Amino acid sequence: MTETITARAITKVTDQEGKVLYKWKDGSKEIWNKRTVAKMRQLLHETTLSGTARKAYFPTDYVGGKTGTTNDVKDMWFVGQTANYTTGVWIGRDKPSNLQSIYLHSPHL
Repeated sequence: MTETITARAITKVTDQEGKVLYKWKDGSKEIWNKRTVAKMRQLLHETTLSGTARKAYFPTDYVGGKTGTTNDVKDMWFVGQTANYTTGVWIGRDKPSNLQSIYLHSPHL
């Protein structure tokens, strides 16, 4: 079961002794069943083993990711995850122009 939780930069407020002064009471909601989550994780993992995100692979319990480019290679991106972290990298220019000259170096991985 996958649940959504509203993202918050601050999850609770405590005093100097650690006493909780305020904590959000967000609930969770299932959005994908376990089979769907398992399949997505497998697909994202395969991308790091033998797909376009091979350069992002490193040995750990789990790593998965997704790469992408826009038309004419004006933007490149990678979003990856481990069991504990998710991150994204974007490569582009303020004034869009072709990045083909650096594409093969995979700067986003």
